[in-house]
Amino acid sequence: MNYIVQFFGFSFFLFTFAIGQAQDSKAYEKEDVPLSHHLEARNAIDAWKEVEKASARFPRLTGETAGSWDPADPRTAHVQSQLVAVADRAEEFYTTYPRDVHALNAQERELDALLQALDETYATNQSGRIYARATALFKDRRVDNAKRHGMCNLIFMLALTKRGLLPTTNDIPRELQNDIHVLETAFPGAPDIGYFSVLAEDSKFEKQRPLLRELAAPLPIVGYRLLFEATLKQKEMIGKPWEFRFNAVDGRDVDAAKLKGNVIAVVFWGLTYPISTTNVMRLDNLQSKFHSQGLQAIGANVDRDSEPMKAFLRTNKIEWPQYWDGKELGNRVFENTAVTRAGTILLIDRRGLIRKYDGDEDLEAEAEALLKEQ
Repeated sequence: MNYIVQFFGFSFFLFTFAIGQAQDSKAYEKEDVPLSHHLEARNAIDAWKEVEKASARFPRLTGETAGSWDPADPRTAHVQSQLVAVADRAEEFYTTYPRDVHALNAQERELDALLQALDETYATNQSGRIYARATALFKDRRVDNAKRHGMCNLIFMLALTKRGLLPTTNDIPRELQNDIHVLETAFPGAPDIGYFSVLAEDSKFEKQRPLLRELAAPLPIVGYRLLFEATLKQKEMIGKPWEFRFNAVDGRDVDAAKLKGNVIAVVFWGLTYPISTTNVMRLDNLQSKFHSQGLQAIGANVDRDSEPMKAFLRTNKIEWPQYWDGKELGNRVFENTAVTRAGTILLIDRRGLIRKYDGDEDLEAEAEALLKEQ
């Protein structure tokens, strides 16, 4: 089964599915005059008109233009900045006029613009803000229950992908515990309570894992179900041996069994997912620093064409082994490990046991700790 589900695009689908605010279908056009991040009006009526005008300025890419901007396109950074400016204006409105009739709508406009920036322009630096706003709206009793449940879905998706999208300062388990209490009140008996509990690492739900697997099966949104199943599988694989053997793109035979005694760090990446290359470079720096102490870096690439990957490796002088089979998201290493995110760094200890799926959160400290183990 293919467990990796790209978050970008899916997060916005969940949000618009619940709120029903998809915008007109037309492509962006680069504006001659950049949008200010601050409101100019000095009264609520005119300020709200500014928010509405700004929100309409950048409709979503749909139809033939659907998808994400090319990171190399010079317009991408411009559009990202402008979408964040839309969000900033909406935030300024509801903080300046908290009692205005449009204050709640402004919060939704802020979230909508940030999700669009994340989805279409790789604005992962806004993920913490997205999580905070979605959580606030989810807990707000003024919000329609259907919308609140949509926020619940979004929070769940963000939590599932937290290792790549949310700042490490977020205490996800603790925050999800708080969300569970809201869920139990607003949606008693909802399966979401069980899903949140697994992510919150709530021990009282550990015995219910078989039941939770059954609950996951009928979920109508395939990505939601697959990510949940993958999360459960990851939990089960912690402490289990990583058994894998392959021929690297440079012809080397790589056998996990023969690498026992080393700490292995596997980065899952692809040029198709530009943000994942950051962790490739981080791991390369760590490989240079700790290879003599027993650290072995390995790459698992999900690009369709191997030539751009090889060019990237040559340009950056990366010499550690890379797995590639051209199957993209059906990559055998991804499926073997139930990884759900390009950019993941899997850590395996000297005994050959999987120890951590989110090793990239504090990569150097995690690697050093494993290297000290005997």
